[in-house]
Amino acid sequence: MQPVMISKIGQRNPLLYQQVIDQFQVETQNRYKIKGHDTYCNIFMWDVTSAMGAEIPHWVDEKTGVPRRFPDIKGARELNANDTVDWLRTYGKDYGWIKVSAEEAQMAANKGEPAITAFKNPGGRGHFQIIRPSEYGYDKERGVFIAQAGAKNFNSGYITQVYQKNRLNEIEYYIHK
Repeated sequence: MQPVMISKIGQRNPLLYQQVIDQFQVETQNRYKIKGHDTYCNIFMWDVTSAMGAEIPHWVDEKTGVPRRFPDIKGARELNANDTVDWLRTYGKDYGWIKVSAEEAQMAANKGEPAITAFKNPGGRGHFQIIRPSEYGYDKERGVFIAQAGAKNFNSGYITQVYQKNRLNEIEYYIHK
């Protein structure tokens, strides 16, 4: 899907960020629907971060970790969610992604800055979510306000709709600066 709404550093604001997220219609787009046991949280995150001018890649150079784009994927590796968490930890800072607290991530999203959650699940499937702007700020009981593709696709809700509150300490939060 080619995005109509895009954002770049210097023009970010909460309304534009919401419009970028909303245009992908995560709840209804076939691109994000579960197929067999496959879910597409990393593809949704890739689409949104790319449209925000802060791409977290889906393909990277096998040797250097440099993001690659189709059709230039010869010698590149496709990343699943767990691989993408590793990429963020290793290369994310080089591309403007920094690890922060949940509260800081929500504050950044509320300013219109790209913010995501990342969960690495060794031996299983990792997971990503986009943190949306929230008019109420960070919610200590329900966590960050999100949009996600996954076992359930939804455009707005809280992270505790996906993870039990006692598992939130396993989640990493990143913002783009």
